[in-house]
Formats: sequence, structure tokens, C-alpha cells
Amino acid sequence: PVDYAFLEDEDGLRGVEVSNVEQVCRMKWSVKIGLYPGKSLIATRVRLYNRTEMCNRYYYWANTALYATEGLEFICDTAAAWTWRGCTT
Repeated sequence: PVDYAFLEDEDGLRGVEVSNVEQVCRMKWSVKIGLYPGKSLIATRVRLYNRTEMCNRYYYWANTALYATEGLEFICDTAAAWTWRGCTT
């Protein structure tokens, strides 16, 4: 089982957030999946947390599946990524 919560963010995103703590290194992950009003897109926000003082490896991947129809446009936009060295945009 994972933790979950329904959400409505200040920027209008409405959806669900799921999270859990990985049991080997005690790393935490959370994923928000939602919709913005008036937009035809699915927003996904992923956060990975190192809850320890040690550097830990964390393997993460995301899979997207959808029907390929004529006119389909798939955009994978990364707003920002944070590493142990700081933020990269």
C-alpha cells in the first residue's frame, strides 16, 4: 500500500498525490498526477527525497502509455531538476 491524497494546488492543478518510503535505503518518493482547468494535458510532478545524511542511489523511471492517433502530440517538458549539487533547469 502507498499513501495518497486528493489535491487542489494554488496554480489550479487538481488530482492525486501518491507517495511511499522505499525500504532498502529509506528514500521517499511522491508523484502528483492531475489536470489543469481549461487545458487538455496531464501534469505529472515527481519528487525523490533522500531522508538520510548519506548519499544513496535511487533508480527511477516513468512510463507513459497512450493510443497513437492521428494528430497526437506528446510533449515531455522538464521544468527543473535538482541534484545533490543544486538545481539545473
